[in-house]
Amino acid sequence: AACAALKVHPREIAKLAEWVDTNSLNGTDIGEMAWALGESRLESQLDRVLKRAYILADGGELDWQAIGRLNHALDTVDGSGHMHKKIRKVLAVCASNAVAEVNSARGAMHAGASELLLTMTDGPLALPSGSRVLVVDDFKRTVAKALKAKSLRRASWNRFANGQWHSSAWPVTSSTAPP
Repeated sequence: AACAALKVHPREIAKLAEWVDTNSLNGTDIGEMAWALGESRLESQLDRVLKRAYILADGGELDWQAIGRLNHALDTVDGSGHMHKKIRKVLAVCASNAVAEVNSARGAMHAGASELLLTMTDGPLALPSGSRVLVVDDFKRTVAKALKAKSLRRASWNRFANGQWHSSAWPVTSSTAPP
């Protein structure tokens, strides 16, 4: 990948790509190599990398970055060959799984943070009734419900969409909080 970033001549990158044993590469390496070959428009060298990517994808060994780099490589070259179409379908499934995994991890992290916040002695539940609190990424509304029960006003901001909830703009400053 560094060769492509440094604008090494594609002929030299092609020689290097032929020398690499793609079967020994992990998902990260395959993603980076695909990106470099795509950036250098070396479609013929890309096929060996895509074959390895297919095997790694089948074993669940491609992370979201490798998936993105592989897709970028396919978008950069023609990408219409049989192997390209086949790997695009596999990468779409991998990407969907990666999104679900990230959303699940984010949900677990937010749930833990919400529970911790609500148990803090100097946290928002210690504020006087009527105080306004900015609540960020409270997708399950755990914090918002606890604040409402204590008669605290809330302004909510969802930085990310997660499939069930939409992201939202930064809340406007006003004297009233949304319901």
